[in-house]
Amino acid sequence: MTYKIFAVEDDQVMREALTMALQDDFAVEAFVSAEECQARLPDLRPDLFLLDISLPGVDGYAFCRALKDDSQTRDVPVIFVSAHDGIEDRLAGYDAGGVDFVIKPVDITELQRKIKVAQQVTDEKKNLVEQVQTAEQLTSMVLASMDEFGIVLQFLGKVIACGDGREVCEATQQLLKNFRLEGAVQTRVGGQELTMSQAGEASPLEASIVNHVRTLGRQFEFRNKSVVNFDRITVMVTNMPLADADLCGRIRDNLAMACQGADGRLQGITTELANAEKRSGIFAMLNNLRSTIGLLSQSQQAERTQATEITQELQEDLMNSFVHLGLTDNQERYLDDLVRRHTRRLIDLLDRGEETQAVLSGIVQDLERLGA
Repeated sequence: MTYKIFAVEDDQVMREALTMALQDDFAVEAFVSAEECQARLPDLRPDLFLLDISLPGVDGYAFCRALKDDSQTRDVPVIFVSAHDGIEDRLAGYDAGGVDFVIKPVDITELQRKIKVAQQVTDEKKNLVEQVQTAEQLTSMVLASMDEFGIVLQFLGKVIACGDGREVCEATQQLLKNFRLEGAVQTRVGGQELTMSQAGEASPLEASIVNHVRTLGRQFEFRNKSVVNFDRITVMVTNMPLADADLCGRIRDNLAMACQGADGRLQGITTELANAEKRSGIFAMLNNLRSTIGLLSQSQQAERTQATEITQELQEDLMNSFVHLGLTDNQERYLDDLVRRHTRRLIDLLDRGEETQAVLSGIVQDLERLGA
């Protein structure tokens, strides 16, 4: 199908030049004024508008705003053609709803490129709309072929894989959507509350209502609303189909079943968070213990070095003192043996400290393996 362009330009030479330059690739209709173009619109909707800004009567900006206010032409792209190239002119065109801006004198190659870009965007939007419509039709077919219990089973299978309260909220909102229901969902896990509507985070008013109804019993109704409460989840449906009593009854039963499953998963998440916190505390303790053992090792090494130096100095001083003390050989040997025995005992004591350190390090490694 040929791409249709409406060009509004009051200058005759420019109008004819645009028509001649574009007519080989597009179906072009040219108009002197916005009013003349407006009169043509009831009969034919173009794919793109080329608007001069300085037009007699209604200018290009005003005409563009009028096009965007009309449901029939709201989605038709507008490219402005103007001799003015100031930032204010471009901002005015953007605010009016234009998608692009071409400066006079017009570079025909550039204009053709911009038109093709606008055409590509339009085509992509049409394809997207068609894909959405197809997806909605497929969704309706799938929902029509699934029974209500199947929807609940699908939800329970999905909620098992949820890792936090937000994911449970989102899965429950999808459950409501599959039942063509609307409402709010609140989860309570790990000391955190999250209340969501289908649009995202619930409004303060909506959250306050949920906080009130969650205290009113396991399951109850008021007006066209139905509430299901468990320890860690509350679901409030706001559009119960009251005209169909049987359907309302099935919805209540299915929601109760689904919420019970979601509550179980939230309890599991709570336990997982508590265990993770405990593991974090254990690892912190192990890090502190490892640091303490390291300091102990450094201290023992320093003490061993100092003790060795002291014993060596003692032996040297003792040997030097023998000359002045006038001791017999037996007395000198006795004192030397005495010093050596006590030195060996001191070294043995320091060695046992190192053995204790090695045992403590082994305990830390065992605890780390258990924690992993």
